[in-house]
Amino acid sequence: MCFLPRKILPALLGSALLLSATLAQATDLPPREPSPLYVRQIHSGHSLTDAYMAHPWPGRLILATKAVSRRVDPFETIAGSTIPGSPLHWRWKNPPGYGAPDARADIGDYDLLVTTETVPLSPDPETFRSNTLDMIKTWVRHGWENGNGGLGAEVMLYSTWVAWPAPENGTPFRQRLADQ
Repeated sequence: MCFLPRKILPALLGSALLLSATLAQATDLPPREPSPLYVRQIHSGHSLTDAYMAHPWPGRLILATKAVSRRVDPFETIAGSTIPGSPLHWRWKNPPGYGAPDARADIGDYDLLVTTETVPLSPDPETFRSNTLDMIKTWVRHGWENGNGGLGAEVMLYSTWVAWPAPENGTPFRQRLADQ
């Protein structure tokens, strides 16, 4: 196992936050304030979430949280709900199994849902709409209505996309989500 020296890890975390804030500003998005370390969060995904939730266990996110706070037990606040290779629509219909928390069924226990989507190999517009855009809308509504004991959970989409398929009218992705 490779562990970073205690002084380097906070610097790396700070750099990641700075980079994300810079990217948000570059795309005219308001910077997002970091969540407090005690926020109960569930990460629903596939290999993208595996990259920071495991390999090696317990994963970089848990190890990083543990390294910067002795008051917060990340094993109590961070949960993974992963189905390898699964798109949003599959995770909506199928629990992760193996005793793992289910992001759909257990959302009431969490303040934050971080979810991912697979990149379709050959998306046609209708399949993209039903399997991706409509499912993002479903997950967001579910988090807002049922998360955090019914008070609503924040929902974040974590993705690796370079570009989304553009409809003929050229409407940007964020606007398409708002119009749904």
